Amino acid sequence: MDYLEEDDPEVRSKLLEISPASIDRLLKSSKAGSGRKRLPPCSRSTVKAQVEIRAESWDTQEAGWTEVDTVAHCGGDMGGNFVWSLTSVDIASGWTEVRALWNRGQHAALQGLQEIKESQPFDLKGVDSDNGGEFLNHHMHDWLKLQGIKQTRSRPYRKNDQAHVEQKNYTHVRQFLGYDRLEHPELIPALNELLRTWSLWRNLYCVTMEQTSKRREGCKQIRTHARTNRTPAQRLLDGPSLTPAQRDRLKAEQKAHNPFEMKRRIEKQLARMWRENRRYEEGALVDEGASPLRSEAPSSTNQHQPEIQDVMVS
Repeated sequence: MDYLEEDDPEVRSKLLEISPASIDRLLKSSKAGSGRKRLPPCSRSTVKAQVEIRAESWDTQEAGWTEVDTVAHCGGDMGGNFVWSLTSVDIASGWTEVRALWNRGQHAALQGLQEIKESQPFDLKGVDSDNGGEFLNHHMHDWLKLQGIKQTRSRPYRKNDQAHVEQKNYTHVRQFLGYDRLEHPELIPALNELLRTWSLWRNLYCVTMEQTSKRREGCKQIRTHARTNRTPAQRLLDGPSLTPAQRDRLKAEQKAHNPFEMKRRIEKQLARMWRENRRYEEGALVDEGASPLRSEAPSSTNQHQPEIQDVMVS
C-alpha cells in the first residue's frame, strides 16, 4: 500500500473499506474479456428446437406414420460398448421392423432407419421418436427432410407418448432376445440376418389386435377392438395406402414364404447367434486368463419361443 501514501487520505480510506465484490463490480467493464462467454449450442439442442413435439394420440388410418425407439442389450450395465436394437412400428397396420445397431451412434441409427425404410412395403411419411441423440441430430434430421419425411418427438420422460413402439420393444425384442448383454460387434451381421427374418415372419403371419374405436367416460378410456384380428400384412392389403406395385410386392412375399419353414429357420438362426456369442465370450475369458465356465444353453431369459399371438397397444 506504499503507492497510496501520497494520495488523498479520503480516497485511501475508501479503498481500504471497499469489499472485494464491489471492486469486481466496479472494474468489470475494464477487465480483459469481461463479457460472459456464450458457448455455441450443441448439435442436439439445435435440431431439438426444429423438431416439433407430438403429444396427442396419433390417430391415423394411413400407413407410413411410424414410431421408433432403441433397446439396450446391456445386461443391466450401461457401461462400455454393446448392441442396441432399433424398433420401428407403423401406427395404422402394426407393421414392425427391428434392426441391430452397434453403440447407438448417429450414423448407425441412420443406417438402420434407411434399411427399415427399404424393407417396409409402404412409403415412410413420418417418424416419431424420443429425445435421444441417436434421433435428434443433423444426420437424421437432414436425411428425413431431404426425403420429405416429417420428424416429430415425444415429450421428455413421457413414455406413454410412444405406447405403440414401447409395447413392441417387449413383444418383438425382449421376449425374443431376452435381457442378456451382447457386447461383441462381430454379432451384428448374424443378428441382423435373424431380425430380418423374425420381423418378416411376424408381419406376414402373426395377427395383432386391431382397435376400431375409443371413447372417454369420465377418467376412463373405453377401447373397442375388432372381433376378427388380422396380420399387419393383411391390414395393409385391405387398406387404401398401398400402390399397385407395393400391393403386388407384398402378395409376392406372402406366396414366397412358408410360415413353418420360416419359424424353423428363425430357431436355427437364433441358436447359431447364441453359439457365436458364447464363443466370443469364451475367447475373451481365455485372453484374460479366466476359466470359461459357460453352459451350453442360453440363460432362462433368452429361452423364449416366438409367440403367434401379438397384442398391439393403440
